[in-house]
Amino acid sequence: MPLIKLGAVIFIIILLLWKKVELWVVLLIGSLFAALLYLMPPLDIVKTVLITAKSRTTLRVLGIIIMVMILGSVMKSGAILKVLNKGLLSLLRSRLLQYIVPPALIGLLPMPGGALVSAPMVDEIDTENNLSPEQKTYINFWYRHIWEYFWPLYPGLVVAASIMNVEIRELSLNQWIFTPLAIFAGIPFMLRFNLKAKGRTIPFKPMSIVYILYGLSPILLIIILYLILNIPILISLLIVTAGTYGYLVIRKKITPFSFWKDMKWKTLLVIFFVFYFKNIMELSGGLSTISQYTGGITGKIIVFILFPFMVGFLTGVNQAYVAISFPLLQTLLLNTPHWIYLNGILVAYVSGFAGVLISPAHLCLVLSREYFGANMNGVYKYLIPSTMIILLGAIIVFLVGVVS
Repeated sequence: MPLIKLGAVIFIIILLLWKKVELWVVLLIGSLFAALLYLMPPLDIVKTVLITAKSRTTLRVLGIIIMVMILGSVMKSGAILKVLNKGLLSLLRSRLLQYIVPPALIGLLPMPGGALVSAPMVDEIDTENNLSPEQKTYINFWYRHIWEYFWPLYPGLVVAASIMNVEIRELSLNQWIFTPLAIFAGIPFMLRFNLKAKGRTIPFKPMSIVYILYGLSPILLIIILYLILNIPILISLLIVTAGTYGYLVIRKKITPFSFWKDMKWKTLLVIFFVFYFKNIMELSGGLSTISQYTGGITGKIIVFILFPFMVGFLTGVNQAYVAISFPLLQTLLLNTPHWIYLNGILVAYVSGFAGVLISPAHLCLVLSREYFGANMNGVYKYLIPSTMIILLGAIIVFLVGVVS
C-alpha cells in the first residue's frame, strides 16, 4: 500500500509536468495530494506552510538564490561580463580555449537563461562562420553547464545539500570530478569542428589580464571568502553582491533598481514549494515506511538513476528532480555509511542533471538554439552522446559506491 500511494503521488506530478503546468504549481498540487492521500489533518497541512516559511533552511536557501540573481543581473547590466569577454579574446591563443572558456566562465555565475549571456561571446569568435548553428549551440550550452556538479552557487546543489542535511562544501568535494569529465566529454566533438581562423586575431595587450581580473573579481571574491576563509556562503554572497552593486551604482554603470527587472520571482516560489513538498512527505509519514519496499538492485536503479533522470528530463530544472526524488533518497540512505550516503547523493544528482541537459524544456538549451537558429536534431547529435558519458559515470559510481 505505501508503494501504491507513493506511485500515485509520482504519477500526478509527472502528469502535471507532462501537461506543462508551472513547476511551483506542480509541487503545490503534489504536496496537497500527498497530504490528503496520507490522511494528514487539514490543520497540519496549513501548519506545514508556516513551518516551511519559518524554517532557517528555507530562508537560507531563498537568501542564496536572491543574492545570486542580483549579482548576475548587475554584472550583466554593468558591463562587467562584456569587459571579461574583451580580455579573454585577447589573452587566449588557442581556438579551442577561445570557444570553451567564455561560456565556462559565465557558467560560474548561475542565472536563469545564462546561456543567452555567453551566446554572443561564442558567436563573436566565429568571425568566418566556420561553425554551423548546431555546433555553436552545442559549445555554448555544454560548456555553460560544466560546473553544476559541484559549484556551490547553483540552486540545485544548495537545495540538495539542505534536503540531505549535508554541508555544501562536503557535497562539492565529493562531486567535483564530474566537471573535468564534462570538459573532456565535449572535446572529441570540438576537435571535429572547423575551429581554424584564417583572418586576423585580436592582438594581445597586457591590459587584457586586468580586464579578465576585473570581470572575474566578484567570482574570485566569493571563492576567497567561502572556500578559503570559510565564511558561510550566504554571508559571502551578501558581501560580494552588496560591494559589486554599490560600486556599479556609484560609478553610474547601473541605476539603483536595474536588477529588479531580472528577478525571477517564480524561481523563489519553486524553492519554497520544494521544501513544502519535502516537509509534507516527512510530516505525513509518507516516507517513513518506503525504504523496506525499494530495496534490491531494481529498486535502487529506479530511485537513484531512472526517477531523477526522468523528472530532470521532463522539467529541465535542477530543483525539480532534487525536490521530488531526494526526500525518498534520504529515507533509503538512512543508517548507511557516510561515504555510501554521499555517493548515493552523487548518483541521483548526476543522473537527474543528465536528464536536465537533454531536456527540451531546459531554458538555456531553448535560448541557445533560438539565438543561433539551430536545428534541434543537429544539436542532439553532439549533446546526447556527451550526456551519456556523464550518465555512464554516474552508473559506474552507483555500481561501485552504492550497490557494493
